[in-house]
Amino acid sequence: MNGNSNQQLQTSQGQEKSVEFVPFGADTKIKLTVKMVQTFLCVPTRAGHICSERDAMKFVMLCQAKALNPWESDCHLIGYDGKDGPTFSLVTAHQAFLKRAELNPEYDGMESGVIIRDSEGRISEREGDFYDESESVIGGWARVHFKSRKHPIYRRLRLETFRQSFGVWVKNPEGMIVKCSEADALRSAFPTKC
Repeated sequence: MNGNSNQQLQTSQGQEKSVEFVPFGADTKIKLTVKMVQTFLCVPTRAGHICSERDAMKFVMLCQAKALNPWESDCHLIGYDGKDGPTFSLVTAHQAFLKRAELNPEYDGMESGVIIRDSEGRISEREGDFYDESESVIGGWARVHFKSRKHPIYRRLRLETFRQSFGVWVKNPEGMIVKCSEADALRSAFPTKC
């Protein structure tokens, strides 16, 4: 957006412009405005910064383009404090990928789990995120099956590549790496829908 972004977001009566669209898999329109994003949907940075109007409008337009419903937690606008100031990123939720796969007539289920290293150094895959305390989780995997394709989409991810030092990653890195593996496999399986 250019320097006239405030004017572009306002109607002639001075009311904020809204964007309405039907999210993927829904029957009714939702409405988004910059103020709604800033007030209800934006996750502030740790320092408490809220997204700018430009960031909020970019989020609205991405939601519309990808048919994501932030009111149902399909996506989030998450703020981070950086050395050059606050930055905001659109994060598509795991559930959005699952919803899109479920509605695709080619989807025939998914398997997923953790990659573990046992006390003797052997590496194996295990379904789900359960493991013994004597084992180490080193990654996650997922396999998406299709009704009419011969080969499934299969993805393996290293835990250390994705591990974060905040939020659920601290308490449940095993579950999070499985979700990342599933999301990666689903994006690859249905690139035009996910």
